[in-house]
Amino acid sequence: MRSRIGAFVLKGRSTGFCIFNKQINSTIKMKYNWILWFALSITGLSCGSGSGGEGNGDGNTDVPDDPVTDAPGTVLTRQNVYGLTATDPIIMGYKTAIEAMQALPASDQRSWTYQAAIHGTYTTPAQTAWNSCQHGSFFFLSWHRMYLYYFERIVRRYSGVNNWTLPYWNYSDPTMRPLPVTFRDPANASNPLFVQQRNPSINNGASLSPSTVVLNCLNFIPFTGTRSSFESFGGETIPAPQHFFSGTGALESVPHNVVHNAIGGWMRDPNTAAQDPIFWVHHCNIDRLWESWLALGNGRSNPTDMSDPADSVWLTTTFQFYDENATLVELTGQEIVNTATQLNYNYAELSPAPTITNTVAARPAPATMEQDPPMQLLAETPPGQETTLTLEPLTVSLNMAPDKNLMMRNSMAPENDEEEDTDAYLSIEGLSFDELPDQSFGVFLNVPAGETPDFNSVHYVNVITFFGIVHHAQEGHPINLLFPLEGTLQRLEEAGIDTSNLSVTFYPTSGVEPLAGDPPQALSGTPVGSPKIQKVSIVLK
Repeated sequence: MRSRIGAFVLKGRSTGFCIFNKQINSTIKMKYNWILWFALSITGLSCGSGSGGEGNGDGNTDVPDDPVTDAPGTVLTRQNVYGLTATDPIIMGYKTAIEAMQALPASDQRSWTYQAAIHGTYTTPAQTAWNSCQHGSFFFLSWHRMYLYYFERIVRRYSGVNNWTLPYWNYSDPTMRPLPVTFRDPANASNPLFVQQRNPSINNGASLSPSTVVLNCLNFIPFTGTRSSFESFGGETIPAPQHFFSGTGALESVPHNVVHNAIGGWMRDPNTAAQDPIFWVHHCNIDRLWESWLALGNGRSNPTDMSDPADSVWLTTTFQFYDENATLVELTGQEIVNTATQLNYNYAELSPAPTITNTVAARPAPATMEQDPPMQLLAETPPGQETTLTLEPLTVSLNMAPDKNLMMRNSMAPENDEEEDTDAYLSIEGLSFDELPDQSFGVFLNVPAGETPDFNSVHYVNVITFFGIVHHAQEGHPINLLFPLEGTLQRLEEAGIDTSNLSVTFYPTSGVEPLAGDPPQALSGTPVGSPKIQKVSIVLK
């Protein structure tokens, strides 16, 4: 929403009243500021501070020039961080802003501490907007877009670069998988982009592994769905915001979650992740991939139908943030769907879809947001048999009766989409661990004995990653995952691989390619946290 005052623009709903300076040369602008201050003072108006006493923590009520807010229609381009040198204004400005934000009192809503806490923090008592990140639902993408938008405005203010934009890290490009050099060199306190709280290999220049950055998510057609199943691009429909939920979308799962886990340190935990400067560059890329997905067309679209209950919730739910003037502001989904016309930014490039797919076709929007119908069990591990994940490939067998196998095959038939609309899923129930694991686990179907699982093979299903999952459990939610099997089963069938009986293989990955001289990865033993699964099954729903 935009509130207009003559030629001035305030983006986002504010609890206060503010007028933005015109873009004129600095000498005239200085005189203009004094005239504006005098005019406001004699009329009793103020600039920058919201109601209820929430305003600039440093007492500065001047509103800085901002090419986005001062000049409606100005569109800035977010750049690939790999195309920026150490002396580029974007990199230098980011460093300047980080130091300035870290120097602000923690109570200042624009400080590095406060902005990170909006995503998550262990600090108590919680302040306004803290711990409000959305994970595991269809709010994931919209909330983080809003979050980045206001963070970018704050950094622009303190960077000294009036057209500063967040850069993105296109780690799916094989030549760009190491952490950008400017975030690891120099590796000391003189570099605000460097933090020690990362996987040491990442700070030493190790590459993210291909499985960590694969873009199969772009082949998922529906934005959202009612099943908690990784079957949609954007996540599960829920009736109201929830800090952590289990309906993770394909993009949030891979590459988002797996990259968080691979970078390690602060990035492994949602309550500390935004303290690392690479967090914002990573999430800028996730936002870019959302735009990339949309540009592919063929049925891909954001929620837009106000008459649909699910779309309406996504479009109208309000989230709170703070802008560059420490003013409390609000945005909704319908205000951020077009980055160029609503938020005044675009991307230098978008990513194409990969050729290996696990595509889920678009389905009709649900009439309501009721609970899904019960699942029909086709095969399962023996009752009481707990599966403990290991540092070597672990395979569990799921013997399926012939009639159940026929039901699974029938679910793949084209006519099923029009008649019963049932699909086969891999169900992971009762996932637990003693402490946060430092590994992710690839999930594969019918891998031949003795063969190393390949994330680019026809056997690949999905990845179990633990980013945010501990908080989901702490909020009292069971950790159950449901992966769609339609794409994997079709690829196996096309490859002539027998699926009359099914086996599931769990393969650990750190998400990082080892550097020369690194100790070899342990191939036996128990991972950190001793992750366990109560039941593995194939279900139809």
